[in-house]
Amino acid sequence: MAKNNFDFSNKFLREFDELQTSEIIKGLENGLSFKQVSVYADTRFDYGQMMAMREGLEEGLSIKKVKAYALEQLDYYQMKQAEKALLNGLSKKIVKHYLKLDFDYLQLDEIFSGLLNGLDIDQVNTYASIYISSYDMHMTREALEYGANDDQIKMFSNFDLIQQRKILNDFKRELIKEEIDGVNNAKTTLTYDVKSKKRNLKIKSLF
Repeated sequence: MAKNNFDFSNKFLREFDELQTSEIIKGLENGLSFKQVSVYADTRFDYGQMMAMREGLEEGLSIKKVKAYALEQLDYYQMKQAEKALLNGLSKKIVKHYLKLDFDYLQLDEIFSGLLNGLDIDQVNTYASIYISSYDMHMTREALEYGANDDQIKMFSNFDLIQQRKILNDFKRELIKEEIDGVNNAKTTLTYDVKSKKRNLKIKSLF
């Protein structure tokens, strides 16, 4: 079956090592078309890179989207972050932009997570720097997601990690309290409305 669909000669296949060849064969066996397999059947890519692209195609990404992260300088883990971002709806233009900036896979995770969680490009760019560790990125991203403004973020970056974690925990507690208060207020209003309607019915029944 593979030989019928796979239009590569034995001479061509010999250019790949055993692991690379296994990725080509696996893609075909898993139902990818010749055109799809051709995206990653390239000796420039090691088997890990080929695997990442194969998995993206098998997850349903289009050839154009997979080509957005078919970059020699990316390793398997960086490509998987791109795959996750694309599968969750980020545009290939945005994904490709950050892939070209030498971020490691943990930094890419923080950047793409921020965008997927509703932060805009300007907010994400406040921490999208190759000189900021993924942990520091994570702390800043959380602060932004909790609603911190530009001035608060600047102040936040001056604290050490323990202080930052305490600030974020305080943010969480305050948000949870606000949500509970909001629910309780809604319940009180609803109860009041129900009682008011019942009173009105009783009054109307007197006439």
